[in-house]
Amino acid sequence: TEEWVAAWQRGAEQVEEAELQQVWARLLCDEILEPGSYSRRTLEALRTLGREEARTFSKIAPRVIARGLLKVDGPPAPLTDVQMEGVTVEDLLTLHQAGLIVGSSVMHARSFTSQPTADGKHAMLLATCSDLRLVLFFNAPTVIRLGEIPLTRVGVDLLRLGQFKPDEQFAKSVALAAARETREALEAAFLCRLIPAPPHGYQSVPVTEIYQRNP
Repeated sequence: TEEWVAAWQRGAEQVEEAELQQVWARLLCDEILEPGSYSRRTLEALRTLGREEARTFSKIAPRVIARGLLKVDGPPAPLTDVQMEGVTVEDLLTLHQAGLIVGSSVMHARSFTSQPTADGKHAMLLATCSDLRLVLFFNAPTVIRLGEIPLTRVGVDLLRLGQFKPDEQFAKSVALAAARETREALEAAFLCRLIPAPPHGYQSVPVTEIYQRNP
């Protein structure tokens, strides 16, 4: 709409850093290709995003899985007690104040459920910060529970707009946490790219091996 374009112009005119200018350019391109992709609320949040907030988000983005920051070393904990390698409490507070993560005194507990595959296995497909998926393969129906700090809608939009690469070491930590919780039901994990598979499905193509259970 004209109002959305006017809001985009006001925001883009205030951006000086080249990296953020690219974000605003991708935002406009996505909106032209698929109107309604981004709300004016997202535009306003990005317009007021500071350099330190953007830098902090770029630091945690490679570790985002399933639209959240997952805790792989124990049950949910108070936000001020969260220990994540390379991520400080100050980082989390910065992101919360910027409206990029859901603030809470205690982390959320989130369940992930496997789905049957055509070859008789069971798999979980978890979104990452890019077009790749973290795919976990199990030998039985499986549910895992992990502590999570979810991204807000604005945080998810910013993740889509950025050009981030998944942290393979953290993806392995998620796989190892799943292996511990399921008593070795996890057989393998890969970062995969989904490609269309006729007539109406998708096929996961492994890109990077993350975990392989020893025989």
